[in-house]
Amino acid sequence: MGWGFSGGFTSGWAAAWLLFGALIGASPDVAKAEAPDPEPPPREVTLWVDDDDDDLDGVVDREDSALSATLGDERLTLPGEGWALRAGDARRAALWRGGRRSSADAKGTARGSGALLLQGLQPGVVGLSSQGSGLRLTARVLQAFRVELGPGDEARSAWVAPAHGSVRRTLPVEKNDPERFAVGVMGPQGQLPAELWLTSTTERGRQLDQLGPLTLKEVACPLALSGAAGAGHAEGAAGEGNAQGLACAVTEGLSLVGMLADRLHPRLGPALRVAIDGRVELDVAAEPSPARAPAELRVVGPDLGAAVPRRGVARLRVHVLRQAAGGTPAVGGSDRGAEQVMTRELADATALFAQCGVSFEVEAVRVVDPPPPSLVAFGCARGALTGGGSVAFEVEGRRLEVTLPAGLTPLAAARLAAAAARRLGFRAEISRNAAVAFAEIPSVDLLLFKKDGAPARLAPLSVDGRAQPVGRDAALGVCLGEVNLADGLSHFSDFSSGAGTLEERSLLKALMGDDPTEVDVVVIPSFAGSGRIGESFIYTDGSGLRSAVIVDHAGLRSGSQSFVLAHELGHVLLALPGHPDDFGVDDPTHLMDSDAADPSSFGPRRLTRADCQRLWRQSGGKAGLVTARRTGVPALDAAFEGASQASGPR
Repeated sequence: MGWGFSGGFTSGWAAAWLLFGALIGASPDVAKAEAPDPEPPPREVTLWVDDDDDDLDGVVDREDSALSATLGDERLTLPGEGWALRAGDARRAALWRGGRRSSADAKGTARGSGALLLQGLQPGVVGLSSQGSGLRLTARVLQAFRVELGPGDEARSAWVAPAHGSVRRTLPVEKNDPERFAVGVMGPQGQLPAELWLTSTTERGRQLDQLGPLTLKEVACPLALSGAAGAGHAEGAAGEGNAQGLACAVTEGLSLVGMLADRLHPRLGPALRVAIDGRVELDVAAEPSPARAPAELRVVGPDLGAAVPRRGVARLRVHVLRQAAGGTPAVGGSDRGAEQVMTRELADATALFAQCGVSFEVEAVRVVDPPPPSLVAFGCARGALTGGGSVAFEVEGRRLEVTLPAGLTPLAAARLAAAAARRLGFRAEISRNAAVAFAEIPSVDLLLFKKDGAPARLAPLSVDGRAQPVGRDAALGVCLGEVNLADGLSHFSDFSSGAGTLEERSLLKALMGDDPTEVDVVVIPSFAGSGRIGESFIYTDGSGLRSAVIVDHAGLRSGSQSFVLAHELGHVLLALPGHPDDFGVDDPTHLMDSDAADPSSFGPRRLTRADCQRLWRQSGGKAGLVTARRTGVPALDAAFEGASQASGPR
């Protein structure tokens, strides 16, 4: 009996496969009684060439010697035991068991115990036989490619494997999107599938979207194969598909989008909503089947040149403030509700920054009380030289007093107070601030902690029940920092944006972590006054506030109208102190626009190629805010090692 396909893939194949598994598991006598035909017909399965990198070790899976089972595994699980490849098919497929390629005995039967997996190496037809049951299996091996599109969605000659795509950055009504592509399929001649289906899932495996059926149109096989494709074919296979018994087909052009509003736009054309940290499966039918192992289409960032990684992750620390100790969180109504709100907001931010191939990683969402007074500011509004005087206040009920000679800088004065605090058994940290616009000398903050690392509570001295001034210096003001969210957080002006207000510094410096490669996100009930719903602190020389974002309840409630959280994160990651429309052309579709509010596809949600380049230049590499991550496409990961090494130890 030949090894060709006896027919097409029928809808009843799932039932046939279950019957096949039952026959394998039955005793020889029962199997013989239930199968009068001494030579059962071949069973038919479909799998794809395993040319990605599921274990992210930098080696194409089909060339790997060790490969554990993962969520995106393209290998097909075979039922039963005793399977052997047909002679001559070892170049098209391989058998795996226990995470390693399975060795064979003299008859070619796979040795060992455990589940037996079939891996596709080259497109074509593969035959297998079971020595114990006499059953045979025919596998159709396909290979998926990314096909670049030219004018009029015409498929270009160069195909790239494995299949991958980037999230669309242009408006749905724009036709010439550089990220638009088609999926190409190479397989046995006369046995190409008629259609393809794409299914996207979230990081946790929940289905996000499905696109199909995408009709496959047969075309001449390409003259050139790129990426991981060429090494997997016999010499001359590319461009000579008919001579090698192979044929090729392509789908129409399609787009990957991150937001639902884009997905639903009627002018967009075929599109799939994806999550940059999720998965996209490519299969020949909509529903899964044990007779098929789907391929994975990798979602990556745009091509910004060989020196720029195609995937990155930024790590966040999220703090949701209560209005007062033991009170209600700024959002969500409860601790659990706050976590749900922030999970949704961070998912939206990730969907937007997927345009640059960047996702956000959060260890936990913490709901916290406002910090107690634990900061002393040497230079309340601005720095100055001391005129001669003293500083006195209480630290956890203990008196601390320091004499300040004339002519000291705020830094020197803070060092005297820090030494006095250490003599009392407290830990002291000095934090310098950026100079405000109307002062030449920057202020300096002193933060005090107890031995266990908790903030030490500070208070002014009291005489006859009346609070005394903390600083008694003729020129340098000295103040205790206090956070009182009942009347809103006082926010910086254009003149003090580098340093922040005393209340902002007291809040952020109490919450910010010690890891400079993390971005702190702080959610508050409200800002003082009106009009402010979010602000950010970027890296500037001399500043003690870096890589921090503050958003309030109203900002998060605006949701998809403004994407306030993503906008403020953009300031940090792009190191962008202002807005593109401050002195340039107003573009309300740009995420970094200063005043756009529109929940439609034409709202502030676009990041340009230049934005993505700036992100990696300002926050990747040695800056360390965005850490390079492998894409699962080895040919695209040339910049991964360089970016990781440039970031230094973490």
